[in-house]
Amino acid sequence: MSCQICYEDDCVEIENADELFVAFDLTSPEADAIILSQVGDKILDLITNDREFLLILQKALGTRGESKQR
Repeated sequence: MSCQICYEDDCVEIENADELFVAFDLTSPEADAIILSQVGDKILDLITNDREFLLILQKALGTRGESKQR
């Protein structure tokens, strides 16, 4: 199942954790909360295993486990 996310005049369909990772990678840290709020409960459809969870967690929290939001 996919979900649509929009940020600054661009909208894309996200179908899996890898695409969600790319969305985080291409946007600024300030966009993380916006993206996650649009994904909502569909995140359980996008992230289906431990590897994907750790991939997204690393991107959302940064490489040292600290919050990217300051």
